[in-house]
Amino acid sequence: MNTAYTGEKVKMSFWQIWNMCFGFFGIQFGWSLQMGNMSAIYEFLGAAPDEIPGLWLAAPMTGLIVQPIVGYLSDRTWHPKLGRRRPFFLIGAILSSALLFVMPNSPTVWMAAGVLWILDSSINITMEPFRAFVADNLNEKQRSFGFAMQSMFIGLASFIAGYLPQLLANWFDVSRDKINGSIPQNILMSFYIGGAVFFVSVLYTIITSKEYPPSNPSKKEDTETPQLGIVQEIIHSIKHMPIQMKRLALVNFITWPGLFLMWFYYSTGVATQIFHGDPATNSEVFTLGLEHANTTSAILNLVTFGFSFTLPFWVSRIGKKYTHTLCLMIGGLGLVSVYFVDQPNLLYVSMGLVGIAWASILSMPYSMLAGFIPEHKMGIYMGIFNFFIVLPEIIASMKYNQVQVLLRSTDADFSKATIAVNYPGVKVLKIHHFENGHYIAVDLEIGAIAKPGNVQLKITATGKTTNFNWPLLPRRKNRGVDFAQGLSAADLIYFLMPDRFSNGDPTNDQIPGLKDQSLNRSEIFLRHGGDLQGVAKHLDYMQKLGVTSLWMTPVVENDMPDRTEHGYAATNNYKTETRFGGDKAYLALSDSLHKRGMKLIQDIVYNHFGRFHFLVQDAPDKNWLHQWPTYTQTHYREQAVFDPYHSAADAKRMIDGWFTTEMPDINHEHPMVEKYLTQNAIWSVETFGVDAFRVDTYKYCNVEVMNRLNKALLDEYPKIFTFGECWVDGVASQAYYVENNFNLPFKSNLKATSDFSLLFGGIMPALNEANGWSTGVIKLYNTLASDFLYKKANNNVTFLDNHDMTRIHSSLGESIPKTKMAYAWLYTCRGIPQLYYGSEILMKGISNPDGWVRLDFPGGWEGDQKNAFTETGLSSDEADFLHYVQALGSYRTKSSALKTGDMMQYIPEDGLYVYFRYDSNQTIMCVMNTDNKSRNVNLLKYAERTTGFKGGKEIISGNQIGASFSIPAMSMQIIELTK
Repeated sequence: MNTAYTGEKVKMSFWQIWNMCFGFFGIQFGWSLQMGNMSAIYEFLGAAPDEIPGLWLAAPMTGLIVQPIVGYLSDRTWHPKLGRRRPFFLIGAILSSALLFVMPNSPTVWMAAGVLWILDSSINITMEPFRAFVADNLNEKQRSFGFAMQSMFIGLASFIAGYLPQLLANWFDVSRDKINGSIPQNILMSFYIGGAVFFVSVLYTIITSKEYPPSNPSKKEDTETPQLGIVQEIIHSIKHMPIQMKRLALVNFITWPGLFLMWFYYSTGVATQIFHGDPATNSEVFTLGLEHANTTSAILNLVTFGFSFTLPFWVSRIGKKYTHTLCLMIGGLGLVSVYFVDQPNLLYVSMGLVGIAWASILSMPYSMLAGFIPEHKMGIYMGIFNFFIVLPEIIASMKYNQVQVLLRSTDADFSKATIAVNYPGVKVLKIHHFENGHYIAVDLEIGAIAKPGNVQLKITATGKTTNFNWPLLPRRKNRGVDFAQGLSAADLIYFLMPDRFSNGDPTNDQIPGLKDQSLNRSEIFLRHGGDLQGVAKHLDYMQKLGVTSLWMTPVVENDMPDRTEHGYAATNNYKTETRFGGDKAYLALSDSLHKRGMKLIQDIVYNHFGRFHFLVQDAPDKNWLHQWPTYTQTHYREQAVFDPYHSAADAKRMIDGWFTTEMPDINHEHPMVEKYLTQNAIWSVETFGVDAFRVDTYKYCNVEVMNRLNKALLDEYPKIFTFGECWVDGVASQAYYVENNFNLPFKSNLKATSDFSLLFGGIMPALNEANGWSTGVIKLYNTLASDFLYKKANNNVTFLDNHDMTRIHSSLGESIPKTKMAYAWLYTCRGIPQLYYGSEILMKGISNPDGWVRLDFPGGWEGDQKNAFTETGLSSDEADFLHYVQALGSYRTKSSALKTGDMMQYIPEDGLYVYFRYDSNQTIMCVMNTDNKSRNVNLLKYAERTTGFKGGKEIISGNQIGASFSIPAMSMQIIELTK
């Protein structure tokens, strides 16, 4: 049935439009009351706070279902007296008003929950046709004013309803006491008033407004399209949405998540970040912050009310589309400004700007939409349009976090213990017991209403109750910008060992109570005293090298009897090594890096613990570690994992075998172990602002579990970057562990690996081997040619040496020309380059044993005769080489081609290897001569990349290079081409 009026619509007066929209005041009044007070009502009726978050989905789920159905029905309704939309106004108003009276009188939680669900449905019955009602009755020129009038009533009603309980208590002495132990009188009276306002307002609109009759009342059937059932009609309408509606829907879908997230987190954010309150330790200030947030939110609604009157003016000047665009930009500026505000009163300005956008959001899309959709389907399309408001709300509402808290006490028996929580928004999902009674674990759900503070866990065991405070901390702001930024080929990594780099605080060199009390710089396996404060002192030095990111060997506690200098035998994953300065020093270093625009990479170990980790010495159960009848070491051969002909026993030993006797192998297949590792990684990012992870011994881990762990990090931090240590044999083996182009059952999601293949199969033979058909520099070319195996080869971390291998200068026979070539290659090849501390001043060392490649950085300790930071005591060769590396770094920081450009390489000939880095702004020619005699070079030979260039400038010497030139033996030139 088509009840649409298709004739000309007359211009309506201001008061006619006022009358037509006034009912929305009552609808919004009732809606704001239930949204603002439903959590309190549930709590007053005895619901645990952690039961409330799931009920937040009632409104959007109801609207998602009800509004399109009501729209469909109202499009096909015509009552001789009430018309097309007004029957639904009346039915919805009667039900909603009655339920607003019933809601605060609900005797139980479950009755209140049922009433809320019906109330949401009833409000939607009234609300949905009101949008179509305005579009039905107004001509195209007046629709903007009509929807602006609705926005005005929404802002006014939201403001009054939000303040009503407080107004009744403070101005009219209505008691805040509970009636019969349930609902406070001021809230009860607010709902009574809301019910009355809802009904009277809607009834006023019904009585004072009329609707256009059908163009042809006797024509019952719509001959344009066949009549379909409700579900089929909704599906049909969605499939055939006008293109303009699809565009508007996309805008709405993008706009609304920001609003929902603001409503969810604004109050808590103001209380914790601007007022610096804490609900547990500074609750008075925290409450003041919440009250100020509510006050500034009220200003938002007042601005919405006032600005709505001006919308028709702006529409008449610049049109609907540009009015809405401008308002959204202003609102976006308001939301962004909250991050930068540090004075509470400035929030009035921020929320005022959002109020301008809110006025437009509530009116302009509907005004534009009404001009795009058929008159006879106005209701159903208005209901469908609501999808693109509701779906973002559902997504935002359903985002929750589940945390598993592992508790241990060597003095208790938790075998049959119970745990209870009484904290708003935190819910106990499950309790886990272990064969070792020292442990108990609890799964907690952190709901949207949960605020930062100390969550008290009440543990009852053997008739005794003890309390444990678990800190629920606020999330860091601005992920992906101020932290969790990830890495790219634009970065340059500096890798160091804190114990061997610089001693900034000698007072923490030895900590009483720790097992290793050694301190002797003359012994390569003992502690030397370096710490994080020492690292922080020398960030200027790193930046002169072009460094953008810092990676250190693990900084977590290693309370082992010996060999604690390296950090890879963790004994507490949630504690920064006190001999490095502890959590405070680590956080200070992170803050210093980020203030400089640098990044923090954390070295993390998923494969093993240290032998003295409490989870080893007193494990929750025997399955937390991989156990063997006798000590079984991994065989280190990764081929057993992916070999199509592999033995299952070989694969098991590769993954489950222990790395060393001092580093027990973690059982990743244990779901609680996986949870422990995942949560620890997320905690590290939040606590210390980590930007990326380097994962030690990645190839020895269960790769399926690693995929899930990587995904969990990416779900929380979309820009986070993880690269693994995959010390393997060959490019194919290496590519298996990262995102690759293989058609295999297992597909890794690891972003990158340390590029051992390019080191051992590329640059090392290029500089150390005689050139032949398959030897020398051709190996570097061939290894890079295998980059087709990777999804993103440019993510791989390239390097020349590290803490486990012979330093590059020693590997190259202490040849300075070769070492310079190696660094020139490192700074210009594809990938993310990584430097190892000290090699930039030609530090030497053979890795047998590894202590010789982990010597102290000269100048890191007071009294050092040689100081590389100031260049005091450096030999001329060392100083010259340092300046060379600094020059490379300075150039790289300014070069778009080296940081983000493409690469092209040419087949080496007689030891001469040429490759290019280039983009639309810059072309860099890299010429490496690995022969024992000079070679001639002509740009014409490389015309694909050199056409249009006459020569260039060598970036180190500054010398001008012509179209033809000679390059000396065993040297490399980096030439920026010029036209």
